Amino acid sequence: MAPKLKKGKSYSLDAVFLRRFAHILKIIFPALLSRISGLFILLLVVAVGEQVAVYFVGLIPSNFYHVLPAKDWAGFWSTLSESIMYIVLVASIKSAKQYISGILYVHWRESLTLYIHREYFQSANYYQINILRAGNIDNPDQRITQDVERLCNQFSQMAALLLVSPLTIVTYTYFCWKSVGYIGPLVIYGYFVVGSTINKFLMAPVIDYTYKQEKQEGAFRFKHVQIRTNAEAAAFYTAGPVEKIKADKKLSSLLDTQMNLFLSIYLITSEASSVYVVVAIPIFAGLYDNADIASLMSKVSFQCMYLINSFSQLIDLSNQISDIAGYSHRIGELLECTQSLSQQGYDTGYPRSDPPGLEDNLLVNYSDRECLVNSSEEPVEADTSDET
Repeated sequence: MAPKLKKGKSYSLDAVFLRRFAHILKIIFPALLSRISGLFILLLVVAVGEQVAVYFVGLIPSNFYHVLPAKDWAGFWSTLSESIMYIVLVASIKSAKQYISGILYVHWRESLTLYIHREYFQSANYYQINILRAGNIDNPDQRITQDVERLCNQFSQMAALLLVSPLTIVTYTYFCWKSVGYIGPLVIYGYFVVGSTINKFLMAPVIDYTYKQEKQEGAFRFKHVQIRTNAEAAAFYTAGPVEKIKADKKLSSLLDTQMNLFLSIYLITSEASSVYVVVAIPIFAGLYDNADIASLMSKVSFQCMYLINSFSQLIDLSNQISDIAGYSHRIGELLECTQSLSQQGYDTGYPRSDPPGLEDNLLVNYSDRECLVNSSEEPVEADTSDET
């Protein structure tokens, strides 16, 4: 018997999440030397190139501050041309990064879904989960479709930023230290440590509410599917008012969970936004009151603010990490349940080995017709007319 999930169980960024997410990573990255791994490395290279291009774009204002007061028109047109070139380059790199992320998303979703299908349809596991309630898994269809889609999409959007951010932070820490001394980086790092500590406690309820929201979404959707399937019987028994009350209760539970989720996200977002005000102190504390040129101030401001922005992006990623953690728990529970059921085995009363050619030619019986399904083709209706 598959292990039952504890009612009221909470979910967070813990060892269980790391174990489940590591299992998912092994599925979407089947081998070190594979096409998926190559695409991911290419994504990282493009992301690094984007940061280099953004650095030169950030220096554009300081170049204009240098040529405009001097009325250097030749320098102005040269700087303008260079600016346009870098802006177009950054736009092209961003488009390429988005395209590669999209390809990875498709491949990751394919790999993860096919793996779950293999476990789900093995030894009638789908029957035990849906009918016998093995493992107390709610809405397995939602976990296989919506949760997998959202996890792969979120991870494809944030993976490159998460891995490139440390390099960006180290680079701009050096620039900031060279420009304003140790005070600037020290204050920025100090508030980031405080912000990260606070976020660690704020992210726990977000992960838990993300898990519960997806559960309530599935229950609400399933209720309407149930009504659609049994619409004729419900109309015959005049069950509309009763079904309305039940559907309204499902909606109320869903909306209450969403309100709690949005409140938790607000606490994280408001804390992260306050970082902008505080860490700007070393930049505008008067260290450059006697600066000789405005271009130097522009350059230094960009370097320090981009370091702040790099830390802020990491803090902002807490929302996406919370979502990924919630989806990982739901998918991980389903995988653990199917694998446990497969190890125990289930006697369906039929031979455990499939007859030859079964996967190539399956005959599926429906209520009033037969549909001949070929594994390599679309379903086609079988000819049930009498032979002459």
